[in-house]
Amino acid sequence: MWSAYLKLKACQHLPSQDLEETDSIAAWCVDGCVLWFGMTVENALLERVNKGSQKEPKWEARYSLAQLLDPDFRLPRPLPQSKPYTKAGMNDGLAAILAMAGQPGSGVKMWEYVKPS
Repeated sequence: MWSAYLKLKACQHLPSQDLEETDSIAAWCVDGCVLWFGMTVENALLERVNKGSQKEPKWEARYSLAQLLDPDFRLPRPLPQSKPYTKAGMNDGLAAILAMAGQPGSGVKMWEYVKPS
């Protein structure tokens, strides 16, 4: 899958073309999976940890490519968010934005919808 991603990135050659996939939905799924996998591996390769001191930092890669491509290796799960996104929370955010927009000097123009007659 890594080589398919590199080919996709370098040559814009879709993996579904190599597989001669004729079903458009299956081809889209294959291409999406290869793209997601490759981007995840690339992002993990960019992670760095400080192996030195705070005065003299020595940044090293957190993961190696061999480690990331090992079938038994698993990336750690992301930390849970302190407050999950909910529809109510999104409405609270919108209310906060509207309240801020109503403040004098905010520079935000409020428009009112007027139904055509």
